Amino acid sequence: VERPAGDAASRIVTAVNREAMLSVSGVDVVHAAVASLGDVTVVIPAHSGSGKSTLSAALTAAGFTYFSDELAPIHPDLTVEAFPKPIVVGPGSMGVLKELASADIGDGRLGRWFLEPDRLSGGRALVGERRTVTHVVVPRYSPGAATAVRVPSPGEVAATLFVSSFNLATRKRTGLEHLASVATRAAAFEVTHSDAHELAKLLRDRLSA
Repeated sequence: VERPAGDAASRIVTAVNREAMLSVSGVDVVHAAVASLGDVTVVIPAHSGSGKSTLSAALTAAGFTYFSDELAPIHPDLTVEAFPKPIVVGPGSMGVLKELASADIGDGRLGRWFLEPDRLSGGRALVGERRTVTHVVVPRYSPGAATAVRVPSPGEVAATLFVSSFNLATRKRTGLEHLASVATRAAAFEVTHSDAHELAKLLRDRLSA
């Protein structure tokens, strides 16, 4: 089966990014999107295909500053480091984000969009910029569902961060304690949704209040 060139490009970008972050000692690397709004910085842990990149694009279009759509390198001081590569959006999300097509630096030729954050409302953070994690948002995409918010326990948040970690096996107890500290100190929401734009607006309104 012939795959779009964007699939290969996306896999290469993912592999290079991951290895670059895993080479940094003393940092817990979580599979998560990251965005900030004013003094608020949100880590959004989720597995591949769960809509992290779609939500990252919607948040950036809603005025959040884009940090990453894939990797959250969390330092011991509970700051998260920006890794603002282009936002990779698959074919399934292009209809949802159709008004953002002009930000695609591949001009629609790669079978995926590689959205340039600087062409969106919120723009991007500087490479290496760090902000204190203030919130963890766990998204649950459910087609047709009304947007609903639940406050999970710190234990639930910690468990989500543990399973989303790329390097917990090497970080061991230090990583467990560090991510548990993030779960304890950061405010958290679990959000069920079916519309990335609606969720982005809800988060903007709630977190800027």
